Amino acid sequence: MSAEISSKKKQRIQDAIVIALLALVALSTLYPILFMLLSSLKGKIEYMKNPFSLPASVSLSNYILLFKQYGVMQAIINSFFTTIVSITFTGFFGALAAFPLAKLNFKGREAVFTFITAFMMVPVAVLMIPTYVMFSNLGMINSYLSIIIFWFVIDLPYGIYMMTANFRSIPTEIIESAKIDGDTLPGIFTRIILPMGKSILVTMIIIYFMWNWNDLLMPMILLNSEKMTTLTVAVATIVGKYFSNLPLLLAGLLINSIPTIAIYLIFQKYIIKGVTVGAIK
Repeated sequence: MSAEISSKKKQRIQDAIVIALLALVALSTLYPILFMLLSSLKGKIEYMKNPFSLPASVSLSNYILLFKQYGVMQAIINSFFTTIVSITFTGFFGALAAFPLAKLNFKGREAVFTFITAFMMVPVAVLMIPTYVMFSNLGMINSYLSIIIFWFVIDLPYGIYMMTANFRSIPTEIIESAKIDGDTLPGIFTRIILPMGKSILVTMIIIYFMWNWNDLLMPMILLNSEKMTTLTVAVATIVGKYFSNLPLLLAGLLINSIPTIAIYLIFQKYIIKGVTVGAIK
């Protein structure tokens, strides 16, 4: 009986330690966001007097200035348009390529898979100059199509890799039964693969969204027109011009962070499920 009580006490201590560590991790993650929020509600002078104090009075002047004077709304529209279009194409064609690589037997399948996924190893920095020269020669600088194509090409190999691993966990017997029943490959793809692979598809769309939304270098290179700039680039421009006005800068950073945080919080269960299903197989 004494040993059982001692074991329960030890377990409670271990649980308390784990909870305390998790609380510290959560605090370290949430603190920067809370700091940005509180600081963005201050004026420049108030912030300089005491950066870590609560706002004496809530002021939305920094946000009003961003939307009225610095074209943040247009930048938000640009970011949503380019990001959503690119992830739609990448998600669809990634799933379309992953299906045969995961479930169809054809000669050279593994070689094709290796060739495609090898492009994940190519650093983006290496592609900057060739990409700019190529799109410049095509007359596509300051065209939304240029950044959409670039993101599509860069994101696709990773999506194919993850979705292929996940689709392999779908029982082959289901596909064989569908073939016996006379279903075609397009039908199997739309009625079996996509519904059963929904978790990984949503996961990849979320990851693509976060990657593309937060991309700074390529939109800055390919979309250097002020009217076509993305939100991340617009905020970076504010950093360069108004670094001394940190509340204004932090307001811009918070606006830029909200979509990715919201997307992650809403769909986090799909990320966990989508990544682990293929790994377990």
